[in-house]
Amino acid sequence: VVRQAIDRLKRLAEADQDPKIQFLANPVFQQSVDEATGELVFTSESMDYRVLGVRADSEEIVNQYREFCDWYARLNTFLRPGSRLPFARLMVNEALARRGEIPSRIVLVLRSRRALGTHEERLRGEHRLLKRLVESDLRRIAQAGEQMAAFKKVGFGQYEESRRPKETAPDK
Repeated sequence: VVRQAIDRLKRLAEADQDPKIQFLANPVFQQSVDEATGELVFTSESMDYRVLGVRADSEEIVNQYREFCDWYARLNTFLRPGSRLPFARLMVNEALARRGEIPSRIVLVLRSRRALGTHEERLRGEHRLLKRLVESDLRRIAQAGEQMAAFKKVGFGQYEESRRPKETAPDK
């Protein structure tokens, strides 16, 4: 369901007349490495990524991290109407995976034109890879297992329907 929805959004964005929307469907960046910081740098007119990666202990960790991040980016777009399409972040994830790295810091700079010039918004994320689960993680995993056993399973369509506001009858 998520992949189909994202594919549909991509087709709609590609067909849009607005170049900014088309960019979000098929982002093109100038890619480089900042020799002073070691950061991967992705530059475009409307957004930049600066990513400090760390070498992962194994290819398996890189692949698991990338799969999680790719699906999380898609899911975020799917669950939050009006959010950015995930394709720029998917490109960043791919570049990191090719280098055998996972990010320790990501800075996203979004630029938009306004009447009085250009506005920049900076978003920064810090990541720490823990090689073992801590006690609080183990408790949450156990709690999730208990909830999975106790809660009724519903399909995605039924879940979506339950989230929609109920229409009320007009007052007479």
